[in-house]
Amino acid sequence: MTKTRRKSPKSASRSEVAGSALVAALLGAQFAEEAAAAVDDVNKSREDYWVLRNARFCRGHSEIASDDSVAHAAHVESGSQSVGDHSSHTATAGLRAFSSLVADADLARSPSALFDSPRGRVVNRNTIDDHDGHATATSPTVNDDHDDHTAGPVVVGGGQVDAPVDHTTHTGGGTPTTPSTDPTSGGGHTHATTTTGGSTGATNIPHPNDPAKQHEHMAAMNLVPVSSATHVAVNNGSWFDPNTWANGQVPGDGARVVIPQGVTVDYDGKSPASIFTVRVDGDLIFDSHTDTFMEVDTFVVTGTGKLTIGTETDPVDPNVSAVISFADNGPIDVAWDPLLLSRGLISHGTVDIHGAQKDTFLKVSVDPMHGDNTLTLETVPSGWQVGDKLVLTGTHLASIKGTAKGAPVTAQTQDEELIIKAINGNVITLDRALAYDHEGPRADLKAYVANYSRNVVFQSENGQATPVHERGHVMMMHSDDVVVKYAAFDELGRTDKSARSFDVSQLTSVTSDSNVQGRYSFHLHRTGVTDQAHPAIVEGNAVWGSPGWGFVHHDSNAILSNNAAYDVFGAAFVAETGNETGRWDHNIAIKSLGMNHSSKVVDVGPFDLGRTGTGFWFQGRLVEAVDNVAAGVPAGAGFTYFHRGTDPNNLSVDPSVSGMSDSLRYLSGVNSNMPNISIFLNNETIASQIGLEVVKANPRQDHDVRSLIDDFTAWEVLKGVHLGYTGHYTIRNLDVVGTDSAGIPLQNGAGISLGVHVFDVVVNGANIEGFSTGVYQHKTAVNGLSFMNALDRWDYVYIDVNITGATQNYSNVTANDRHLTAADLTAGRLSYSSSYAETHITQKNGVFDLQGVKTDSIGKTAGYEAWDPDLITTKELRGAIEQNGFWTTADGRRVALIEEYYADRATADVIKVGIFVEIPSSYVLSAGRFTSITPAYNGVLNQNSKAPTAVNDIANVKQGHSVVIDVLANDKDPDGDKIHLDGIFSQSSHVVDNGDGTVTYFADPNFKGQDVFYYFVQDTNGDISKAQVTVTVDV
Repeated sequence: MTKTRRKSPKSASRSEVAGSALVAALLGAQFAEEAAAAVDDVNKSREDYWVLRNARFCRGHSEIASDDSVAHAAHVESGSQSVGDHSSHTATAGLRAFSSLVADADLARSPSALFDSPRGRVVNRNTIDDHDGHATATSPTVNDDHDDHTAGPVVVGGGQVDAPVDHTTHTGGGTPTTPSTDPTSGGGHTHATTTTGGSTGATNIPHPNDPAKQHEHMAAMNLVPVSSATHVAVNNGSWFDPNTWANGQVPGDGARVVIPQGVTVDYDGKSPASIFTVRVDGDLIFDSHTDTFMEVDTFVVTGTGKLTIGTETDPVDPNVSAVISFADNGPIDVAWDPLLLSRGLISHGTVDIHGAQKDTFLKVSVDPMHGDNTLTLETVPSGWQVGDKLVLTGTHLASIKGTAKGAPVTAQTQDEELIIKAINGNVITLDRALAYDHEGPRADLKAYVANYSRNVVFQSENGQATPVHERGHVMMMHSDDVVVKYAAFDELGRTDKSARSFDVSQLTSVTSDSNVQGRYSFHLHRTGVTDQAHPAIVEGNAVWGSPGWGFVHHDSNAILSNNAAYDVFGAAFVAETGNETGRWDHNIAIKSLGMNHSSKVVDVGPFDLGRTGTGFWFQGRLVEAVDNVAAGVPAGAGFTYFHRGTDPNNLSVDPSVSGMSDSLRYLSGVNSNMPNISIFLNNETIASQIGLEVVKANPRQDHDVRSLIDDFTAWEVLKGVHLGYTGHYTIRNLDVVGTDSAGIPLQNGAGISLGVHVFDVVVNGANIEGFSTGVYQHKTAVNGLSFMNALDRWDYVYIDVNITGATQNYSNVTANDRHLTAADLTAGRLSYSSSYAETHITQKNGVFDLQGVKTDSIGKTAGYEAWDPDLITTKELRGAIEQNGFWTTADGRRVALIEEYYADRATADVIKVGIFVEIPSSYVLSAGRFTSITPAYNGVLNQNSKAPTAVNDIANVKQGHSVVIDVLANDKDPDGDKIHLDGIFSQSSHVVDNGDGTVTYFADPNFKGQDVFYYFVQDTNGDISKAQVTVTVDV
């Protein structure tokens, strides 16, 4: 039964309040962070900290009655020892973390003096809490492992050594050290302990180099000040044991709870109370074998804290549940929370959640039809239970006819919400008969069934009935110590994408119903992209119902696998700012409604994107997309790559996180539209207006690496693939089938739509069925490329394209369109040649023009075209010299190495070549002159050196795990030159460079069989070789 919504949170009774003096005795490691959070408003916190002057601290009794709290703390006025002083007692385990505070002389000064004092900080603390580079300390009581891609073997030159290599030990700088090869190591995500002694200053302020992150951090800490605590845990033990708490009372209605660092609390029951705040600096562990329930308004995990709900080896038992319900306490008090950050789970620390594992979605083997009350699946579902909540995808595109431009789409999709009544093998009995037919257009195209029930649940207290601006949200902020598996996020999110939303910093005033961005159902918020070998893991989860976005991947490195989103407005899965890295594999998005307008017309200026309805929205191009399904998108696309607009926080792509970073021209950061789409493989769209849409600002990318759209299927769509303002694409093994649903403007349909400003597209193998136009070719260039309109050099090549049922197969046909068959190709042919002698490319008009001829499986072509010339600028030259150093030739000229990738147009395979350019004699190569550093001098270039011998490697790994491979172990250079790893290329694998000559391969949880990727090895004379790695993934 739904509760009546409370207008304000319940308050703790007087007897429950811990008391400021007692809290002072327990501040310990939290004090400095608390002080930092109060810098902006010292007067507000004056009374809280004044109590600390001349404090003496109780270090003994495990139980302290609330009415005796004054006797167990400092005598504030005189500084004399109170009758309740227990300074002679030995500290209990729960208090050892708090045994040392600043000197009395410092405490006797004013709070503002504490903030400015050279010694006014807590000693022996571990709370810098800047998680960009994992600067915080792990809990001493709970293992801090990522239990996801667990310990894999190190593979050395085709062999392997068993070692727990999944997570390296690394320090606050964000650079991982060499992965552990100690077979006894826990393989955990270990953090360096940071101690500050008595120092003060910027080192104690979180995120000192990132004001935006610092502001967010301080805002979160101000929601849960230790000085406002009513209940402080002082002993390890059960939440429901009075002995755990300083005041001897279990938290009740309105409680403000603090679990200090060094204390572990077990949550092993159902609380009837509505808690106001929970702050975890230590460890809070939900019992995996007992039903648990907590109602809370605001739940904060700090940088030293850890929230555990099940573990990899002990997930929450399938027959019990763990529920965190965010209290419906009415409008948020903006005086307390001016950023509207509260009302949800906000974590800066470690989150480890493991619900009961189950199949997220499966395909039907028999078309479900109107009136059926059973579903027959392709396989027997794992982990499904009677009572589980299912959604069956619709197979007919819903019409948006009658929806006004700019209005929210309210079309009724034919996706059906169902409940399991019985399970008999692969046959599921439903709670009702189906309302629609769910047939596919061919025998091999079937609907999917997704399961949205999980036994770990985060929810808004009153569900869908909760006003949008009062709902809960989940944000993992600034820390990538995140493993969330098999949890549900039901009716969460406050950002409303049906109306204009704003970055809270853009608002001159904030009210409780301000539509601020960033309050989503599940949000990885700026957890960092520098540590590629240790992604956040989000697997097997379900988002049900959100007013704006579902799974949000923001300025983070993460792997999202086996997740499901349903009934999410705007976009179900979102890579928010374009610099994100990682992988999305085997996820499903069903029913993604949006606004009836074009993003590039309305939403670019305010950077309020992802509103038009899409299953998977990519603001950038480095997140890999494999084996995902989007269904029920009547106004938008199943998959959208949209690279327009300027992020107000100005986040650029760091080339170093790309496997082929040299393609991004040695710059410190590039726009998100410059890389190629990294991997797009085996994705599927059903019953949507567009299958895949890509829109850039212009087609230039300044390199030859291609975006490969591989094995994409879209059916019951108006358009299969639409490209706009872009270039360098290979579409391979495409299968698209048009809609025939009523109310759809079928005359606008096209299997492939090549819009304005689109160049260099090769379609290699395609089946295009049932569209008005098979391939629509706009063939118009604008702005600075309008000169191309008269040249007929669009570079469109069609290989084995089969079109059926079209009114016209190709529109706007011109003489240079090429139509080939596979027999016309020369497999494996890929080379580059230049008429310039090595080291004789000189700068002209401020640039180096790397002219040349590429020969690939299709034939000869210019290495670069006029619409995207290969020009190396002065800035790019500077970056090349700083990264690679420089050489001199035998005749005394200085030269720099430019590394170039050239791609086969039919397959998107690549080679890498080194090209030397002459450095102008006027450029002074020293720090502060032409270069920002003094670059390395590599000696005299040996122009007759031989390329390294790169030997293919093999490796083995289990599904869902990772393996470190020493790819250079069996490679050598015939001239004895030193060699190094110089790039990774893959069209299917998630593999990252560890920076030490090894790579980490991550196996998808649903993949088994053999996978292949490639790497490049370079010697000290710029010679480059390529080798293959074959990885066998076992169940």
